[in-house]
Amino acid sequence: LRIFHDFTPSCSCGAAGALVFGDSMGVIRALNEDMALTHNFQAFKQRVVALARPKKESPSLLVALGHDISDVPSLKIYAMDRRNDQTGNPTEIKLREIQVSCRGSPPPPVRGSALAVSDDFSQIAVGTEQGSIFLISGDIFKRPQFQLLAVKGPSVTGLFFNDDDDDASSQNLYTVTEKTVDSYYTRHNNNKVSLEREAGGKIHCSAVDPKTKQLLVGRDKAVYRYMADSKGICYGFDNDKRMVSWFGEYLVLICRDTKRSDSVTFYDLKNKLIAFTQKIDPVATVAADFGKFFIVTESGKAIALTEKSLDAKMKILQRTHLYSIAISLAVSKGQSESYIMKIFKMSADHKRDKGDYAGAMADYLKTIGHVEPSYVIRQFLDAQRIVHLASYLEALHDRGLANKDHTTLLLKCYTKLKIPEKLDKFLQEAEKKTASRAASSSSSPAAAAGGGGGGADHPVESASFDVEAAIEVCFKAGHYEQARSLAKRWQYHAWYLRVSLEKLSSPSDALVYISTLPPSLQSEFLGKYGKTLIEEDAKTTTRLLSNICGKKTERKLRPKADKFLHIFLGEPRRFLDFLKKVVEEVPNQSAVVYNTLLDLYLTVHLYDDDHHPSSSSSKHRVEVGDQDPLRKGVVAKAGKHDDTKLTPQQIEEREANFQKAMLLLKSQQACYDVNQALVSAKIHKFEKGMIYLYEKLRLFGEILQYYMETGNHKRLIRACVNHGTTDPDLWVQALKYFAEHEDPCEDEIAQVLEHIEDPKIQLAPLMVLQILSSHAKKPFGVIKDYVIRILQREKDQIEEDEKAIEKFQHETSTMRKEIEDLTTKPTTFMPSRDLMLPAVHFLCKHSYHEQVIGSRECPKCAPEYRSVMEIKEQVRQSASQHELFFKMLEGSNDGFGVVAEYFGRGILDFEKSED
Repeated sequence: LRIFHDFTPSCSCGAAGALVFGDSMGVIRALNEDMALTHNFQAFKQRVVALARPKKESPSLLVALGHDISDVPSLKIYAMDRRNDQTGNPTEIKLREIQVSCRGSPPPPVRGSALAVSDDFSQIAVGTEQGSIFLISGDIFKRPQFQLLAVKGPSVTGLFFNDDDDDASSQNLYTVTEKTVDSYYTRHNNNKVSLEREAGGKIHCSAVDPKTKQLLVGRDKAVYRYMADSKGICYGFDNDKRMVSWFGEYLVLICRDTKRSDSVTFYDLKNKLIAFTQKIDPVATVAADFGKFFIVTESGKAIALTEKSLDAKMKILQRTHLYSIAISLAVSKGQSESYIMKIFKMSADHKRDKGDYAGAMADYLKTIGHVEPSYVIRQFLDAQRIVHLASYLEALHDRGLANKDHTTLLLKCYTKLKIPEKLDKFLQEAEKKTASRAASSSSSPAAAAGGGGGGADHPVESASFDVEAAIEVCFKAGHYEQARSLAKRWQYHAWYLRVSLEKLSSPSDALVYISTLPPSLQSEFLGKYGKTLIEEDAKTTTRLLSNICGKKTERKLRPKADKFLHIFLGEPRRFLDFLKKVVEEVPNQSAVVYNTLLDLYLTVHLYDDDHHPSSSSSKHRVEVGDQDPLRKGVVAKAGKHDDTKLTPQQIEEREANFQKAMLLLKSQQACYDVNQALVSAKIHKFEKGMIYLYEKLRLFGEILQYYMETGNHKRLIRACVNHGTTDPDLWVQALKYFAEHEDPCEDEIAQVLEHIEDPKIQLAPLMVLQILSSHAKKPFGVIKDYVIRILQREKDQIEEDEKAIEKFQHETSTMRKEIEDLTTKPTTFMPSRDLMLPAVHFLCKHSYHEQVIGSRECPKCAPEYRSVMEIKEQVRQSASQHELFFKMLEGSNDGFGVVAEYFGRGILDFEKSED
């Protein structure tokens, strides 16, 4: 700038939108923001020592300290915001001139060295090279008051008012001399606090941090901080300092570099970095305004330094990988958390690429909640980095951001690192957190009012980690006790039972645990693990199953017994006990249950007390391939039983069970499958049951076939007697059997022939003779008596029929003659003498007085006539009821007789009339 070509400033200040400079010739010049000269005037005759402006009250005022006389300093106050009335250009107006001295005494011979103005322009402090410090207060323009804070001492190099925005009464004045640093409370009787007694600072080597209101004094070895009443920390900057200043958030040091140059350095004390450093010509003065820092050199150059934007700073720091500084800077600038986390992520990525996994993980931990966990986890899946991965996963769980996969991975890390103590600690701490959270929620008003819930499977409170994942990892890693403990604590019933049975071989614990569960869960887990449990503890398992399927369980929750049939395969005696108790307490069971119970009654005697097939009977069993799979284990081995191979105890038990089986078949509540029961009875040669079921199914022919196969002729004939009336064909089968038998069977044939003569059976004699005559070996004497009886009966029947014919013919001819006489001959009536005329005579030879009868029918014969007509009408109607005809034909032993009867009823006449 040209203004500095003939002007070498020795002091400066910036405020109210203007840079003001003063030189050793007493001239003051001011520049605006465009660096244009706005003011240029002669303020003092000799030199300008210092310039200052109040920051709050009347900031357009300029206070200048200088000399018109060499040993007498004076203060001049200018208004810098006025304009010339003629030209309109900015101009300055001197408002006040004050000679620095204490009134009542001549001015001492001193030279001014330092100046300070309070922000509210209520106090001005002036320091001299002789160590005097003057405090001017009161009405500065009209009646200023002078106070002498220091009379004599080391040269004053810096004065600074520390104005407290909140409490003006705590204002203090920092004073820096070449050998001391003090603080005066100018609002409290100028009380002095010595901050440094043996060291001070050079001229221009002190400044105030505007944010902390702390004094900074630069010396050759360091820069020291001072508070209003104490000494603070220091910064070790070892160099020859010429000037100390403050700009924004930076400490600015102007240091001598060589005899011909200085160095300018900006220090960011908070972030501990050097923001800028540069060698320049020797510096004359510095000032700050317009958001810039201005440096004027002795050679007449003016340098303006502008702070880069935050984004520009960040790009530089990131490019040079100074992430810690970038983070500190972002925090100091109040950037958002997400912005800062991005820098942490870049820092972590950089450290990871360099192989510093510990450092990278330290940074990744800070990004939890902002960086997707999967991104971090992928970087540490290598076996050598599991330790760091575990620390990250632990942090995720601590912050409640872990999911099931994270829990699983963390527990796997513990197991791979072989640190079960950490695994235990993690699980214990997780349970403590859950318990604490549950306690706090239960004490809340909502909980007290009945809030909350929970199901039968899990507790009310929820765990702070994925319990199922933890159980699974412990299970796969072989920590079975831990897995079972977790499952029990958090009611993961399936896991508890799986671990107890599959890994710890503890069926007793599993049974105790199952017994504590609700019926629905007992049913579920007994159905799943019942086979294993009954192999280990059949008695307890059977009792537990009987309870949940019996009346002890509520009807709505009671499971069906057929759900558990597969459990008892190989345990027939326990199976029998279970089904007996269930059927006894809850008869409403499925057909499978009853059929299985029947099979057990028929086969349980074949097993010893250890539930294995006995040696005496196992060799007599054959496989049955088509049985119900639920019953295959019961009836899978059966065949012809040889009683000689059974022990007396087995025979006795079999007979007792056969009686129970018979009671079961006859029970009205037993809803078994009859066909399946019949198969079982036949397989196990349960004769009574088989005959009973044949009769129930009305398979009478099968009964005969069975007796034929067994050769039991007595029971065969009894079966025919019992059922032959219903099914006459039984007698035909019996007769054929005896006729074809190799033995004569004369007595049996005689009994059959005797019974088939029953009119209800009415077997045709010709059929009987054909059956018996087809076997020449049978003697004729077997049927001699039968033939004689048949012939005699036929003869008697013929005689009876001939008599009936003769009777009907006589009656018919008599009726015809009467009809002819009535239609062709006159009828003579012989009424009683008492009969009065008029009279009515009927053809039935009855006569009545006309007033006696009310109709045209004979009162005496009319009832009989109406009865005959009703019978005729009924016969006519029944002739048209075809279903009744076929029903009678099917149920009658004499089908021909039924057909003949319907012909007599006029069925053909009825059909003809309809046509």
